[in-house]
Amino acid sequence: MCDISGVVNNVFPIAVQRRSVWARGSTIAALLGLTLHAALALNAARRLSPTWDEIAAPASGLAQLQTGALTLNTVNPFLSRLFYALPLTVQGATLPWDHPAWRERDEYRFGFQYTFRNRVAPQRLIVASRLVAVLFSLGVGILLFLRTKAVWGPLGGAVAVWAYGATPILASRASIAMAEMPMYFFILLALAFHTRREKKRDAASLWATGLCAGLALLCKLAALPLLPLFFIWEWMRPGKKPRIVDRLADPLRFAGIAVAVFALSYLPWKNGLAALGMACDNLRRFDKIIPYYFHERVWTAGNTFLSWGAFAVKAPPAILGLAGLGAWGWWKSGADRPGWWRWTLFGGLVLGTVLFFDRPVSTVQLSPFYLSAVVLAAGVAGFPRSRRRHVSAAVIGLLGWAWVDIAEAHPNALGYFNGFAGGPDQGWRWLADSDHDWGQGLPLLAEHLRRDPPGTLLLAYSGSGDPEAYGLRYVDFFSPALVSWERRDDLSVSPRTPVVLAVATKLLQTNPELFETPLTRWTPRARVGHCFILWDLRSTDRIGWLHDQYVAMGRPVHARWTTRITPGDPKPNPGD
Repeated sequence: MCDISGVVNNVFPIAVQRRSVWARGSTIAALLGLTLHAALALNAARRLSPTWDEIAAPASGLAQLQTGALTLNTVNPFLSRLFYALPLTVQGATLPWDHPAWRERDEYRFGFQYTFRNRVAPQRLIVASRLVAVLFSLGVGILLFLRTKAVWGPLGGAVAVWAYGATPILASRASIAMAEMPMYFFILLALAFHTRREKKRDAASLWATGLCAGLALLCKLAALPLLPLFFIWEWMRPGKKPRIVDRLADPLRFAGIAVAVFALSYLPWKNGLAALGMACDNLRRFDKIIPYYFHERVWTAGNTFLSWGAFAVKAPPAILGLAGLGAWGWWKSGADRPGWWRWTLFGGLVLGTVLFFDRPVSTVQLSPFYLSAVVLAAGVAGFPRSRRRHVSAAVIGLLGWAWVDIAEAHPNALGYFNGFAGGPDQGWRWLADSDHDWGQGLPLLAEHLRRDPPGTLLLAYSGSGDPEAYGLRYVDFFSPALVSWERRDDLSVSPRTPVVLAVATKLLQTNPELFETPLTRWTPRARVGHCFILWDLRSTDRIGWLHDQYVAMGRPVHARWTTRITPGDPKPNPGD
């Protein structure tokens, strides 16, 4: 007769050992994913110039630390700026107090002077502040791993980490000193303590939830969906007494603590109350500040639902597919059903924020949605063993697709667009500014031109960086950039051929009439970093076009300079 107990005793340790090996392997995979994510973020931080808003943030935060006053960039919450300013306190660079930008409260010119007109190398200052974003991004990855591991074990945690690293809009904020990455970190902490409060009902969790929600708001007001989440969740949570006062007690405490943390944090600073009022007013009129560019058209009174259209062209299909598959597996498993509802509800509330605005908003306002997507993706570990082979193939395929996408966009993950929109190189036809070309591509242009140098570079650039800080010696064609306030071209030297025109894609959106001929008749020499298109000016016709443009812009000195250009190829070029 078979000794069943002996078989069990022999097999069970083997099964435990296999599970242990699998768990260790998944944990190692998660660590590798976090390491790869950090490496890519550091590489991008080194290879991108400051974005428009980024040029203002660290310097404004440093000025706040040194003066104890909220003076610059007061329309936005300030906590993220302080984080990014901390490493600058030991860099030895001085703030430009005597520059007119300080007296005029112009945070952009002030930040430009601090970054590019200092005794410390610009790259050192830029990367120093961006290191804070990289550290916060690692913190976000660790929190995602711990949250999903608690439900699904190391396998679910590994899937969440790899999905997080391959989500373009999250990866883009890991490498620039902007408000979002610290906000993501505190959102995750708030939701973690919210879960703990539900289980333990202790006062410490209640206060921690409100505190972290308030800190998230103090980083950026895009964290506001947390507040309705608290109310809806507590209203729906089973086991509560039916009285309204009982249902509202906890969410009112959460929201009250969060709002108090947000408001009281302004009081220790000079001009704090005025800045608090400006931040609240900016939220009210947020969607009325600037026109909205969508699909080769500038909308001055666009429909708010365009926000969802913008979300659709920027959304990575593989990550959405993985989130959908994970959400299905999670639901079918029956595990941690409250967690499923919490993350699904939060993602829905983030997407629903567009309904509170009269006009479209940039997709970064909807970016907390991807925190929900990444957590839900971990639910693929909830499928039963009978389906694991097919599910594993789907997960590997989707993650592979996602990482191919992020590799194609790297280092400019901010410029990512999905294949249905034509990919990153066609992104300028869809969205602008923080969704595409925010002035971050100068180093990528410099890298390209070092490999394939022109004789003379003509530059059309819209951004906050200084091209010459990256080794770009150029003659300006049309550049509504911060550097243009003080720079003058040296036209005493005759142009050398070949002459190359590099145009930032932002200008193809704001000044399409100026570049109609190159776009419709000329074949590009190259496309660089999804933010620049380059054309050769090597024929008589093209040099004549350049001369006529300078004349039309009222720049006769530059127009005379073009007459000294010798065509490198007098015959018409393909595409002319």
